[in-house]
Amino acid sequence: VQEQLKNSSQYAQQVRDLFEIADKSGNGRVSRAEFEEAIANPAVSHYLNMLDIEVHEVNPLFDLLDDGDGLVTTKEFCEGLRKLKGQARAMDVISIS
Repeated sequence: VQEQLKNSSQYAQQVRDLFEIADKSGNGRVSRAEFEEAIANPAVSHYLNMLDIEVHEVNPLFDLLDDGDGLVTTKEFCEGLRKLKGQARAMDVISIS
């Protein structure tokens, strides 16, 4: 149980770190443009792959994370990626939607 908590905590920190990279403006929200720029960065794409998130299409992934206001908050980002991790890959989820 403690190992799972440790892994969960590490995963959450990695996702927060990734969000901070994407949040170029530093306002705690990621716009579609910031998201596209972050995903275009090979280091970010590699980081997502390490988190078991494979991104083939940026816009559908952004739409999955966004609550409809055009901005992804830290909470939306962390919860959305956590839901995608361990499930079908991002494109499979999008295809089912």
